[in-house]
Amino acid sequence: MIELHKEQQISVLHLARKTIADKLEVPCGLQSDFSDEIFQEHCGAFVTLHINGSLRGCIGFIEGVKPIPETIEEMAISSAFKDPRFSALTKNEYDNMDIEVSILSPIEEVKDVSEIVVGRDGLI
Repeated sequence: MIELHKEQQISVLHLARKTIADKLEVPCGLQSDFSDEIFQEHCGAFVTLHINGSLRGCIGFIEGVKPIPETIEEMAISSAFKDPRFSALTKNEYDNMDIEVSILSPIEEVKDVSEIVVGRDGLI
């Protein structure tokens, strides 16, 4: 199971926000540190955007295909500008945007339904 500590979680959120800000050409002074070895893991991840509590975009990879920072950058851009359910995010929406990043653990085969925990596990 992949678990990020608080500072790592903040780095991932800052990366998602900065990636979107850069694409929109909005000033953003956020910095992230990805020197920890865990960031080289290939994990599935989703980036979800909300504005005023309403879904504004959500895109992700179920399985890990790239290191965590590369995945977050790609999913942030996809959530903000390529989710087919929504038009591209605008500069006017940026300040009202909340970001949620979900890092997924590797896929595991379930042998018995009792192993599944609702609210923790996703199913494929």
